Amino acid sequence: MKNIYKSSEPTELKEYRERFSNQFRRWKDLKKNQKTLNAIRHTLEKDQKGLCAYCEIELSENNRSVEHFIPCNQSTIKNNYD
Repeated sequence: MKNIYKSSEPTELKEYRERFSNQFRRWKDLKKNQKTLNAIRHTLEKDQKGLCAYCEIELSENNRSVEHFIPCNQSTIKNNYD
């Protein structure tokens, strides 16, 4: 796992949290606010230098998520339970 030195919280996210502090918020609600969402994405991309913090695969504008589940039958690592 990659060690990440985090930047400060994006101003847009801080303002969003303050504006809606008394409401129950969900990720899908935040995703509707493009300005805040883009600020979060930009900060994460900068902090992680364009890499997944877990496996260090390169992320792109079109592919920002990585599936880390590998079925046992495709894994090169065997455990004592096989």
